[in-house]
Order: sequence, then C-alpha cells, then structure tokens
Amino acid sequence: MARYWIMRWSLAKPYHQTVIPYPCVNLAVERGQSGVFGVASKSFSHVLEGEGLVFGVQFLPGGFRAFFGKSIAGLTDRSIPIGDVFDEAEHEWEAAILSLDDDAAMIAHAEARLRAESPQRHVDADTVLRIVNTIADKREVTKVDDVVRLAGLRKRTLERLFREYVGVGPKWVIQHYRLHEAAEYAATDKPRDWPDLAARLGYADQAHFIRDFKRFVGQSPTRYAATAGAQGEL
Repeated sequence: MARYWIMRWSLAKPYHQTVIPYPCVNLAVERGQSGVFGVASKSFSHVLEGEGLVFGVQFLPGGFRAFFGKSIAGLTDRSIPIGDVFDEAEHEWEAAILSLDDDAAMIAHAEARLRAESPQRHVDADTVLRIVNTIADKREVTKVDDVVRLAGLRKRTLERLFREYVGVGPKWVIQHYRLHEAAEYAATDKPRDWPDLAARLGYADQAHFIRDFKRFVGQSPTRYAATAGAQGEL
C-alpha cells in the first residue's frame, strides 16, 4: 500500500534541498502545512529552516487510486487538503501523529487510519505497479515501446492505465527513473563520462540527455554535479 518517511531537522541556517520526484502520491503531515501531494512533473526546491518535523506516507505507484476514487491525473502538480480524501482533516492528523515521539508509533497510527478506510484495490493498480517496478529495475528499458513489449499491452492501453493510476505517462516514468540514476551519478566524486552515461540511458546523443536533465532537474548535469554536495538531493 505505502511506504513511510519521517524528516526531522534543527538548523542554524536555511538549507535548500533539491527534490527529484518519484511517480508516487504523498500524504504529508506537518504542522500547518499538511496535505495530499500529487506527482510533481519537475524537480523542485524545498527550504528547511529552524526546527521541524514531517511525517509522510508515500503511496506505491497506482496505490492512491483506491482512496481517491478517480483518475490520479487530476492530482498531478497539485496538492489538496487531507480532508478532501479522508474523513478527518489536517488538524486531526497533525494532533494524532505529531504528538507521538516514537517513529514506530507514528507509522502504526497512520497505517491504522489508512486501513480503516478499507480501500478496494483494483487489479489494474497491481498491473501498473508491476510495470513501474519493471521500469525501475531494468535499466535497459529506455523507451515506451520497451514497456509495451514487456507488459504485452497496447500503447494506448498503457498510456490510459498510467494516467488513471499514476498521474503521468509511461515516458515520464522511464525518464525520471533514468534521470534519478543520472543525478546519483552526477553527485558522486568520481570522474564523469557524460557521453557514455547518455548512451547507457538510451539517448541518441548527449545534447538530448542534457536537455531532459535540465528540464526535469532544473539545471545542467555539470551544474548539478557542482552543487549537489552543497545543497543536498533527495
């Protein structure tokens, strides 16, 4: 159904964090800023300052459709109040979860709330999750046609399933998993061979790789490599 994540910080000065999104809907519980967040189509920066705590639920690709009750494409690049989906509003989630000191207790409480909704997972959601996991695991998958062949589905059917259950198309998912690899590669302190990386990620040339990297991450690979250590990456 979901994974859980918890962030705590205590900072003397603001910290700028670059977030490269995954194809997942998140429910975040943070004092005064809670909400349900759809897939972000591009990377974004988040500023952490002072002291804070965020408890998050990252729904597996396709998993939030059972709670939302309609196409997840309507959440892409948007956030909505928790109360729009669940019976209890933000302040109730905040009061119940953020008052707990133990991480395991937070997770257990959130999971109980989610299970109480008794969502009926659809077989298509399981199909989509298997396909997304295949994209993530098989680096040789670089094109939608590769997914069509492996999944045994028509391209139009594949596109419809991804829009309905993930919120973005299969091409976006492929590019983002490959560009996550590129960002991890860029953040290392080893010598970098950008043309070789572009070829391994399925790009016909380095120029197209750089264009996509800039579009999704917000800066060139070399710029990101120079700043990743200073700003952080998630």
